[in-house]
Amino acid sequence: MPRSPFGDYFFFEKQIPGPTSPIREPNWRELWCLLAKKHPEKRLIDPWCLRLLKCWELRERVPTVNDHIDESVLMAVSLRETDPFVSAEIEARLLAHQTVSEVAAVVQWPENAIVAYEALFFEVLPLLKTSISWIQHNAVKFRPVEITKSHEYSYFWKVVAYQSGLTELERYLTPELRTLVRRYGLLGYLREESQLTREEKLRVLRILSPRDTPRHPRPQTCKLVYAAEKLRELRAQCQWLQTVCNSQP
Repeated sequence: MPRSPFGDYFFFEKQIPGPTSPIREPNWRELWCLLAKKHPEKRLIDPWCLRLLKCWELRERVPTVNDHIDESVLMAVSLRETDPFVSAEIEARLLAHQTVSEVAAVVQWPENAIVAYEALFFEVLPLLKTSISWIQHNAVKFRPVEITKSHEYSYFWKVVAYQSGLTELERYLTPELRTLVRRYGLLGYLREESQLTREEKLRVLRILSPRDTPRHPRPQTCKLVYAAEKLRELRAQCQWLQTVCNSQP
């Protein structure tokens, strides 16, 4: 491994920060395991990395009776690959300072699976209270230029969780809102049936408009909220008129 002025912080050949790097990614173990699959000599002697590599190996072939199946790692990998909605909620709740056992109780997954998920794909607990800059730049990150539905609500939940805490995050994770977000992505919060206040919808729109600031939202953002409110009023008036007309003999 090439040496650097920072000691063993960086692996320059593949540009993957090492485990002690101040700019490592939350999923640094997953990145190193992907590297180790192509370069076995670069395999880290890390218990979690070895367990993840073993899990990947078993998934690529038929297990035998002598193979030990690591259920916690297998569930964590399955969770990350098949349900981005729950993965995003887990990451947001960890950033909101919930414990692993509390997160497991809410998302209804085994606690050992959440422990494995945090260690392999979102290791933030060791730095959550000591490195604000790292959390903001590496765990929460900035709004991506091109966002999918999963990235939309994942980024929004992380911002709300880390900046405003668990109480505010729970406001956007009610059962009714979960259904809307699963169906429409982050835009589900702006629908009439979401029952969010004008200020809460404006907060979502600020996330969608990266040039917005809390004190100086873009004019287009305010117009969208105003137009949504006027549309709601017009719908109510139309329903009232229809009721009146139907009641006439």
